[in-house]
Amino acid sequence: MHADICEAGDVAAVARFKRVLHDLGAKLIGDLSTFVQLLEVRVEGDVLLIFGDEWFVDVSGPPELVAKIVSAMREDPTPASPVPDTGSQDR
Repeated sequence: MHADICEAGDVAAVARFKRVLHDLGAKLIGDLSTFVQLLEVRVEGDVLLIFGDEWFVDVSGPPELVAKIVSAMREDPTPASPVPDTGSQDR
């Protein structure tokens, strides 16, 4: 399943997305970036692909996981502070 998460320039939404991933226990398992950012993370035993370019951030993964992320993004419109950096976690 695929879902658009936010515009890349929406700092608050990107911060909220990072917090949602952190809260779900996401662990970076691969950085496939070339000219765009393409990350592979493990969340609750499933693999989620995160794509980001200068316009949008979106995800692709199992329907239940993508739905959980979209739902969490809608539940809390306020960014957390400080924002955890998902990319720096153990691989």
